[in-house]
Amino acid sequence: MYKKQLPIKILNVFGRMDRGGAETGAMQVLRRIDKSKFQYDFLTLKEGPGYFDAEIEKLGSRIYYLKKRSNPFLFYKELKKLFKTVGPYPIIHSRVHHYSGFILFMAKQLGIPVRIAHSHSATPPSRGLTKLLRYPYYFVTKVLIKQYATAGLAVSKVAAESLFGKNWEKNPKFKVIYTGIDLLPYRERKELNLKQDLNLPDDSIVIGHVGSFRVAKNHIFLLKIFRELYQKDQRFHLLLCGTGPLKNAMENLSKELQITSNVHFLGLRNDIPQLMLNVMDMFVLPSIYEGLPHVGVEAQAAGLPCFFSDKVTREIALIDHLVRFLPIDQGEKLWVDAIYALVEKNKLKKDPTAYRKIQDTEFDVEVGAQKLIEFYLKAYEDSFRS
Repeated sequence: MYKKQLPIKILNVFGRMDRGGAETGAMQVLRRIDKSKFQYDFLTLKEGPGYFDAEIEKLGSRIYYLKKRSNPFLFYKELKKLFKTVGPYPIIHSRVHHYSGFILFMAKQLGIPVRIAHSHSATPPSRGLTKLLRYPYYFVTKVLIKQYATAGLAVSKVAAESLFGKNWEKNPKFKVIYTGIDLLPYRERKELNLKQDLNLPDDSIVIGHVGSFRVAKNHIFLLKIFRELYQKDQRFHLLLCGTGPLKNAMENLSKELQITSNVHFLGLRNDIPQLMLNVMDMFVLPSIYEGLPHVGVEAQAAGLPCFFSDKVTREIALIDHLVRFLPIDQGEKLWVDAIYALVEKNKLKKDPTAYRKIQDTEFDVEVGAQKLIEFYLKAYEDSFRS
């Protein structure tokens, strides 16, 4: 039986604490949460340390490692052993999409009263044999989530539908919370020579993209768009920030397309806000699927013209005059023409006050993080009432 006491212990479950949108959002909460009221800890299911592990421990939180196994009975045995050692945790917040079904089922068996499933992404589109093979897994995990989650959160409506079903809005235990971004870095443009540091000509026209090198981000399409732009005007340069399993393949593709001189693979960066404010002239995100990409909110906060795939939820369009949605199933020409039109019409000026339009909305991390903290408190109190 759980006792009502402070600090309230919350265990966040992730694959690994790398620099993804969900992980960054959780860190934004950790940096703001009242440590006298909450113990905000983490459990990761993939081998190897994550980008944020050291900061998590520095901020006084704990991080545990438990490799996800194909044998759920063996995994449950190891999870039970871990909880006997480090528990009890009255709140478990699982952020591993469909696999949360298994996590929350196990949490129920372990007597954890507050069990949260959090959807940070849309389900990848699948066809043919892949769809047939994945269907049983999706079906079973959704049933488990519906049965064993005491609450379900999502970063957007499309992410909610992906994990909780088309009628999710009719169930009061499912809701959307936009955790938001930290606007402070976007309030002041520092005078930095970043173009010079990146060996970019003063007259370069810089397209920016931030995202992991995975199928969802559609880098192949992006590189083909850029090839057409480069052939029109060699002042165009493309900045690709991030890492991931497809990075080497994209580097090879840029060689095949003969655009390597103007495509810059920057890896993981700690200065994305200043790159957006000082270097990028526009931001392009041609994703195949997304939950709600916070980097798109950041690009708007920096005042950049943004081109998003029509697969990205419209909830992200916070500053209408900066955002345009384009289809990804009608070829590159539509994108090339739309991007090049900005140059021809001399519309590359950033909006220096754009961040003010996001301030104090749910996409401001100060607002979004507080909403999540209030949600934890209410869920904790309700668990004792019931």
